Amino acid sequence: MSLVRVPSMLLACLMFAFASVGASAQTSSSDQAATVDGAPIMKADVDAKLGNNLAKLQEEIFRLRQKQLDSMIDQALLEREASRRSVTIAALVQTEITSKVEAVTPEDVSKFYEENKTKLQGEFKTLEDQIKNYLAAQRLQARQKEFLGGLRQASKVEVFLTAPPIFRSEVATAGAPIRGSDDAPITIVEFSDFHCPYCRKVQPILDQVRAKYGEKVKLVYRDLPLDNLHPQARAAAEAARCANEQGKFWEFHDKVFKNDPDSSAATLDRFAQELGMDVPAFDACRTSGKYKASVLSSNQEGSRLGLTGTPSFFINGRILVGAQPVEAFSKIIDEELAKGSNPPVARQ
Repeated sequence: MSLVRVPSMLLACLMFAFASVGASAQTSSSDQAATVDGAPIMKADVDAKLGNNLAKLQEEIFRLRQKQLDSMIDQALLEREASRRSVTIAALVQTEITSKVEAVTPEDVSKFYEENKTKLQGEFKTLEDQIKNYLAAQRLQARQKEFLGGLRQASKVEVFLTAPPIFRSEVATAGAPIRGSDDAPITIVEFSDFHCPYCRKVQPILDQVRAKYGEKVKLVYRDLPLDNLHPQARAAAEAARCANEQGKFWEFHDKVFKNDPDSSAATLDRFAQELGMDVPAFDACRTSGKYKASVLSSNQEGSRLGLTGTPSFFINGRILVGAQPVEAFSKIIDEELAKGSNPPVARQ
């Protein structure tokens, strides 16, 4: 029997090729979540389907880890400082924190009550002790934060915990009403319900955001009427589309939110009249049902994005849920402006 000699260079190439194929198969296998008759379902595809739900869980896990890590760092700093002073942690806390907290006076309690009595439930006498304890706890917490902050500054604390990557949703916005400059670097897509009290509550907040950022921000409106909670909201959404035909969407939008939830024909027509619209054309549009499919499509887009309530926002694709304060919007907007770019957020 004769042996076939394989040139050493060719043998090396073949061995490399087989090794590469094996490595590729191994990598591919590790990226798979399952196979169906040999056809793979990839982990990345599973994560993509989970979208914002997974992103919110990852952010919550990060916040929990961050909170726990901060607590452990503070404990380590207290232990080292107590050891340096040759005292117990309890003695250190008493000396540097507890004993330095200013006592709450009756005047402090009375002042707090007067400034907040419209938000409090109960008379001063019934709330006096609760207010005193609350103010004492606030002062203790402030002094603790101050002392621990000083220990951190005097120590070398390195934190390697990293936040999860920012998840950006691709949000369909084609044909949706826009308020602001088309080329604004920040796009806020609002999914809203005209009869939702929280949607009404957030409107002044959005006005403040627009006033603060001017031409840097544009607002895009998408319908998400919650039929089980607000059965008339869909009619208002369709009517707003008809107002849009006459270039009056945002005026109609503002008027609906400034009035009590009512989508009766008389009320909607009155709004149109007060806005100087062609009422017969508006009424014909509204009763034709021509925008039923369009509003339904917007609803389906909200469902695809995992939304279950209103208002919900996507700021350059980053989700923000609920009637949040200006600070919550500003935090994301400032981060996006600091990037100096306008990430794509629209799925056309």
